[in-house]
Amino acid sequence: YIGAECLLGNTPHRCSASAQTSCRLLRLDRATFDSIILSQTEEEDDDDDDEDDEGDGDTCAASQLVNIFVLSDSTGESANASVKTAAAQFEYCSGSTCATSRATVYRFVRSAAEIKTIVQAAKKSNALLVYTIMDPKLQRVLADECTAKELECIDLWGPLLASFERRFGAKRSGKAGRRQTVSDDYMTIVKAIEYTRKVDDGVLPHLWNECDVMLIGPSRAGKTPLSFYLAQRGYKVANYPLVPEEEPPKELFELDQQKCFALQIKPERLREIRTQRMKLFNRSN
Repeated sequence: YIGAECLLGNTPHRCSASAQTSCRLLRLDRATFDSIILSQTEEEDDDDDDEDDEGDGDTCAASQLVNIFVLSDSTGESANASVKTAAAQFEYCSGSTCATSRATVYRFVRSAAEIKTIVQAAKKSNALLVYTIMDPKLQRVLADECTAKELECIDLWGPLLASFERRFGAKRSGKAGRRQTVSDDYMTIVKAIEYTRKVDDGVLPHLWNECDVMLIGPSRAGKTPLSFYLAQRGYKVANYPLVPEEEPPKELFELDQQKCFALQIKPERLREIRTQRMKLFNRSN
């Protein structure tokens, strides 16, 4: 589904697609999209009745879209990531986008009035509420409102914080999630990411002497993803793609060779990755 990127969540996303055959592009509203997704899910459930499923025979028979409201007194990123990770456990029945659920994130919830408004909206959607709110007073308001509206709510951090209180012999501060401070370590990561972006894919060899790590390997062997993974941990990473009949630049040999690491990949896997990439551009090998 092209629209899955845009309509499964409540946050707008840009999406592009490349058609390999003649097709029609239809613009659907949210209600129509939901009805199509659910009808397809029901058809797939019927088709799979006679087939063995993975997960020791577990099946998914969702009859309606499951709305999940994520409440946070900060950015809500950690709570939303936890919800997505949990939803991924049900990919076997609803696809990689977990098409039978939709998460809506409410950020910087700091008052009882906001909580009551959100709970009222959740009641209309019959949503599951997942929250990471640190203020005990707001937690009680949320719990009371959910009880009154007969809604299920999950406190993601509550059990962990309660365990910490027992272990530390101290009470939690109740402060909202901390914000990123601009420390020396933070600036090191920012500079590493900027450097890695600048020299990606073998460009600007005159800057390679600044790198902490040089990754070398064939195209599509995973150099760029690994480069940015390391950059997010503070390492300046350059990478160079090996190309047949192309002489590597002299700067590569002038580097401290202990910084150089070669990436290997099985030929079959490399061919598979490259074939899929060619299909994205409507090209053949």
